[in-house]
Amino acid sequence: MRGDEKCQRQLYELYCEEAFGICRRYARNDQEAEDMLQSAFVNIYRFLHKFEGRGSFSSWIRKVIVHNCIVYLKQHRHMYRTIEISDQHYATEAADSAFSNLEKEDLLKMVQQLPDGYREVFNLFAIEGYSHREIADKLGIAESTSRSQLTKARRLLRNLVIKSKNLVL
Repeated sequence: MRGDEKCQRQLYELYCEEAFGICRRYARNDQEAEDMLQSAFVNIYRFLHKFEGRGSFSSWIRKVIVHNCIVYLKQHRHMYRTIEISDQHYATEAADSAFSNLEKEDLLKMVQQLPDGYREVFNLFAIEGYSHREIADKLGIAESTSRSQLTKARRLLRNLVIKSKNLVL
């Protein structure tokens, strides 16, 4: 809180790995995740005085990072085309089997391939545990849009898993 660079470095080293993992889930690639990470830590240092001691410090940091990722994506959304992915049929049993054999890094790369809206809602709901109402408030969308985007994200992820495993449908 005093702006001590040595303490800031220690804080960064303590949380950077987990923070980068969070950023990677929201980013399209590692370069974008690094930009998000840098911006998140700037905000962590800037708003450290707002941590009131309620709950754990790591939970507070996680919330700052997630919020920062969402803001980053909103600010940079104009740089990327949004595409609507048509619904495709999939084999549930084959996909479930493929998911169980999927490496963490492979799944992360598939999540990064999701369109922005799908990826944001998927991360907030499936990973961070937010409700559709909370997601709608954070992203400025309707609850029904949150539900729809989650359904489409899951369907697309399932299709990507099936495709990656060369499963016959």
